[in-house]
Amino acid sequence: MINMKNIFVLLFAICLMMYSYGQNSINQKDAEGRKNGLWIKDYPDSHWELRYKNGILHGVFVGYGKNQNKICTIGEYANGEPVGTWYYFTDDGIPSYKVYDFMKNDTIIIGDNKNLMEYKPFYKAWNVYYYPSGNKKSEGLLLFSEDPELESFKYGIWSYYDEDGTMVEKRMHKP
Repeated sequence: MINMKNIFVLLFAICLMMYSYGQNSINQKDAEGRKNGLWIKDYPDSHWELRYKNGILHGVFVGYGKNQNKICTIGEYANGEPVGTWYYFTDDGIPSYKVYDFMKNDTIIIGDNKNLMEYKPFYKAWNVYYYPSGNKKSEGLLLFSEDPELESFKYGIWSYYDEDGTMVEKRMHKP
């Protein structure tokens, strides 16, 4: 099961941080033109709240989904790098997966024979997917650059579970 206590503590911290930012401090730049403090970005299908320090992502990130009243992503940056545990939710607010133990990636992905390419994602991190019930669905290392939802690759040995949480398979993934 997902540790809901960790999620609630993180949500409480976000609420506190959002309260500490006044309306006048949204989307501000310093004298050198660098982003600082709370920045809000609205897109047709999402709403993001990011924090910057001296032009670098630093602090809690909150992303809202299509209906924009439910959190779809919550995590934290430190000096431009994702840190801690990032939680992802469905549009209905159900926990979908989490990503943690971020590391710099040193694995190169080679494309197929038709399109020879080499690609080295920036990060690798441990990833756990969940069933809507909250039971673990699968887990393993994920390679990605910006956002695991945009483009990611399963890497190494992944474990797969049935709806009751019993491991049913281990499978090797090579990107």
